Parts: sequence; structure tokens; C-alpha cells
Amino acid sequence: WLFGAPLYTLVGAAISTLFLITVAIVGVVLLVDQPFIEIVRRLHARSRAGASALQRFGLIPMRDRDPALAEAGRGRAVSRALPVPAAPEPESDRAQRAGRVAERALGPSRQTALDLPDDDEPPADPEEAGTANKLLRMFSLTRNWRNGRGEAEDEPEVPVDEVEQTPEPVPDAPKERARRATRQTASRDALADSDADAELSPDEDAPLAPAPPLPIPKYVRPPLTLLKDSPLAVSKRSQTELTDRIQTIEKTLEQFNIGANVVEVASGPSVTRYEIQLAPGIKVSKIVSLADNLAMSLAAIDVRVEAPIPGKSAIGLEVPNVTPVMVSLRECLDQDEFRNATSKLTVALGKDVSGQFRYADLARMPHLLIGGSTNSGKSVCLNVLIASLVYRNSPRDVQMLMIDPKRVELSLWKDIPHLMHPVVTDVKQASGVFRAALREMDRRYDMFATLGTRNIEGYNEKVSAEESLPYLVLIVDELADLMMQQGPEIETSICRLAQLARATGIHLIIATQRPSVD
Repeated sequence: WLFGAPLYTLVGAAISTLFLITVAIVGVVLLVDQPFIEIVRRLHARSRAGASALQRFGLIPMRDRDPALAEAGRGRAVSRALPVPAAPEPESDRAQRAGRVAERALGPSRQTALDLPDDDEPPADPEEAGTANKLLRMFSLTRNWRNGRGEAEDEPEVPVDEVEQTPEPVPDAPKERARRATRQTASRDALADSDADAELSPDEDAPLAPAPPLPIPKYVRPPLTLLKDSPLAVSKRSQTELTDRIQTIEKTLEQFNIGANVVEVASGPSVTRYEIQLAPGIKVSKIVSLADNLAMSLAAIDVRVEAPIPGKSAIGLEVPNVTPVMVSLRECLDQDEFRNATSKLTVALGKDVSGQFRYADLARMPHLLIGGSTNSGKSVCLNVLIASLVYRNSPRDVQMLMIDPKRVELSLWKDIPHLMHPVVTDVKQASGVFRAALREMDRRYDMFATLGTRNIEGYNEKVSAEESLPYLVLIVDELADLMMQQGPEIETSICRLAQLARATGIHLIIATQRPSVD
């Protein structure tokens, strides 16, 4: 009355009645979270079902019935209501389902098996399940084609009775046990794929047989000519300039009663290091406290004192160069040290202070965190690491998963055959990728336990080349954005992978930043 009486007085009975009815309808739609046409359809279907039930009990005369129900009442009772089209899927449910699709699509590294839903997941709608299975199948064919495996990668179907009731007498040798474990895994994957095919074609008697796989082409590593040439080396500073700087350093130290001599000079791309040898009885801490005085004498922006240099009985004084020299990736990869490295996860880092090329083994780290402020080179470092892995390994040796919330950095690598899944740019799908990595880790540990090995190196030594497991590198750019939107689940997954994934050949490369300079 408080709401309707003023409205009735102001606009009249017709408009106020129409307005109140509209508000009531909108309120009902918001409460049930369904479109209005869907509510009308459900009410209509239930009213017809209720009328049919009343007519069967004789509570409604036959002449008052609906003609369609009258025909059904002459011996064919209505068993169920008419099918109602599904309502549009909410955005949150769609994001969760997309994460589950990505998780299932990422299954085993060699085969894309459709996993059964978890126990805590509600039963999916048949149409929705069929659509998801079709998408998974399409993604499987696309990834197999990218890897050069033809249209199908599935193993031939093996009946359950043959797997369980017809054990094959195999000698108890490591390779034979590995083949037996692989065959059992392939059998389960084939059964899962046959179930998925049955869902894709429920009206057919049997799923279509997979096409014979095409011959796997040999992976050809990209040539170094794709990279830019090394920049022309800037002419080294003259002997006079070096001599003047050495004398300036020695005079500055002499003013503070410190006897020291510069014994060697190492020139790097951006820093020159002067190695200083102190006279007997001089404390090292005295030179450390004179860093600002040395910077003022040399007219340098900053001076770093390394006391002492590791492996040498000298103190290093690092002075920035006036004109830094650009270090290219091509010259780092075109070195015998990189080509002859024993580890498959060897990556190039650049040059050190003395101008020597530096490389790192990701398997020994075993995970990598790249931190820094904006425009400090995190994305360049990520691209260098990815390029090092691509130039060194084939997709059989190393596979990658990439998460790029910015959508512009890692998307440049979307066409390389090393990707297990397309580059993930939606933050809502990142949790599904991490869950898939955890399931792959658990699966590999089960395979190691079956064969009696402790890590991926021992497993690959005992199996054939076709059954070997590739290394898996999970690369994340802008972790801070992921933590803001999917924090708890992402954090738990990263902790588990960092603690347990090293032995299974799964390694993390994470780049992050914070909005403050510290």
C-alpha cells in the first residue's frame, strides 16, 4: 500500500497496475535466475503434467482436458514432461568448465585421454558433456597433427577382459616391466577414448575405427639465421683511458693511507672490473667503505665493491661502462659450450662481468623465479629461456605449458610444436592448467613406482625411446595478476610442484613483479 497508493494517485490505475506487474515479473526472474520465457515454459509443462495426473484420477472431466492430453489418456499415459531447453550457462560455471576442459585435455604427455569426472563434480548435462567431448576430440586431433602424428594417436582398443584375465607371461626384466606398465596405461586410455567416441555418436552401434597414424617426421631445429646477427663490437677503450683510470683508483686509495695496486682489468658488456690487490696489513672493510669516494673520483654513476672475488685473492671494483655493448642471443647459442652441454634443459643467460658466456641448467635449479620492476627485462629473459629450449630440444624431449595473463608476451610462441596446450591467456583457466600438471606429476610417480626408479632419468634409461617421458616446463608470466584473481588455488599448486615435481621432470619458470620499486 505504501508503494502502490502514491503511484495510483500520480499516474492512475492502468499505468500503476502495469508497472507493478512488470516489477513483480522482474523480481521473479531475478529470484529464480532464469529467463522469463523459460519460467513460462516450465509452468506450462508442469500445468499440463498436473492436469494429466488429475484426469487420470478422474478429478477433471474428460471434456475439460486439453486435446493433446485427451489422446494420451486413451491408453498412453504421459510418462514425463516435455524436454525443456537448458538455460544459458552462468559466466562462473562456464569458466570452471573451461578450466576442467583444459585440465582433461592436458592429460598424459603422449596421449590425450578423456578423464572421467571427479566424484565431487555434479553430473553434467548430456548435451554439455557431448559438446565438451567434441571440443576435446578436436583439440586432440589438432595437437596430434601439430606433432606430426596424423589424425589419431590412440592405441588400438583392448577389451577389459583381455587386460585383466589374460596375463601375458613376460620375463621379470626392467624393460619388460616398463612395456607392461605402458600397455596397461594405453589400454585404460583406449577405453576412455572409446567411451568418449560412444558419447559423440550415441545413435551408432560402434565408434569409428581410428585412422592409421602417419609417419612421424623428424624434428628439424630452427637455424640460427632466424636470429639477429651479433652487433658490431664497440672499439675497446684506448690504453691511455685504462691507464688513467687505474692511476685514479690507486691515488684515491693512497689518499686514505691504503696501499693497493690494480693487477688486472676485465671488461664486460656493461661493466669493467678492476682487480685490486691490497698491501699486507690492510683491512678489506676499508675499501668497502670508500665506494662513494671512488665513484666520485672516477665520475661514475655507481661503483660496486666485490670483496673478495670468489676464487681469487683480490678485491673487485666494478665500474659501469659509458657505452654498454648489446649481447645477442645468437652469439650465446652459437658456442660449443652450449651445443655440447649434457643437460637437455641448458639455457643461455648472457655474458658475465668478465665477458664470458654463461649458461644454466634448469634441472639443477630446479625451479626459477624471475623478479623485477617494470621494464627491467623479465619478458626478454623469458623469451631467451624459451628460445634456448626450442633450439636445443625436440618436442619428444621437452614440452611446455605457458600462462600469459598479458596476452601479448608468450602468445608469440603459440605455433611451436613443443606446446602441450595452446598458450593460456584467460586467468580463469590457469588453475585448470596447474591441476593438470599436478595430475601429470602423480601419474609419473606411479609409473616410476611400477618400474622401480626414482626419477625421470632412471626411467628413461630403462625404457625404449618411444616410451620415454619428456621434460615438462611450466612458464608463467605476471604471477601477481594470477594471485589477485585465483590466489589460494594457484599458491597451493605452486607449492606442491616446487616440492615434488623435480624428480618427475616438471620444472617451473615464474616471472612476477610488485608495484613498488623495492
